[in-house]
Amino acid sequence: MSTTVSSVLEPPFVLDSQGMAARIRAIPEQIDDALAACAAAPWRVPDWSPEVLAVGALGGSAIAADLTGSLWSDSLPHPLLCVREYQWPAWAGPDALAVLCSYSGNTEETLALYDGAGARGMPRVAMTTGGTLAERCVRDHVPYAILPAGSPPRAALYASWVRLTYLVHALGWIADPGPEWREASGLITRRREQWAPEVPEAQNPAKQLARRLHGKFLFLYAGSDRLGPVTTRVRNQINENAKLLAH
Repeated sequence: MSTTVSSVLEPPFVLDSQGMAARIRAIPEQIDDALAACAAAPWRVPDWSPEVLAVGALGGSAIAADLTGSLWSDSLPHPLLCVREYQWPAWAGPDALAVLCSYSGNTEETLALYDGAGARGMPRVAMTTGGTLAERCVRDHVPYAILPAGSPPRAALYASWVRLTYLVHALGWIADPGPEWREASGLITRRREQWAPEVPEAQNPAKQLARRLHGKFLFLYAGSDRLGPVTTRVRNQINENAKLLAH
């Protein structure tokens, strides 16, 4: 194994220029912070149940919608669909609730969908750290959740995912997701001690997996529609963080 690869698998992570190891380790805290934010600033939603929850987002901002839709696919009373385009499909109209999600607040396609939803008479809510999307929400009196800034969008998944599940709950579509999120936070807190950067490779399953995958072309398969978004998330993380081709 070359020195370069070893430096990725063992401290001091000289190639981890964005501090992704620390961001991954902080996932439980991100969940806990998002739960606190939801409690402090509950969603303001229409007093009617939309026929469709239409999420307009791309990339790391869109995967939360895919994960939410698949996780609760057997209990959602109406469709939750993600649109990754400049324009809404023909089915999107006043009986749909548009959720615009852009981490930066400046995603061109999401801003186009925001304007398009207004033109179609679709009620709107949003999630963002700021930018143009926040400015338009303030201008138009559209409710929006403020996401914590300072991360690559892919590292802020749980901040947006927790908030989206609480939006679905506010619509009356699912039960309170809080207990499950707290359980997930506790589980990840316990398990991350096995994956921590300071744990030697002999006892660290994450480092062992990284070594086995290094230099390979990866093909990921999901056994059901419910696991499809999970597979997409794993693929994206391998592509963006490890810079390996995964399909």
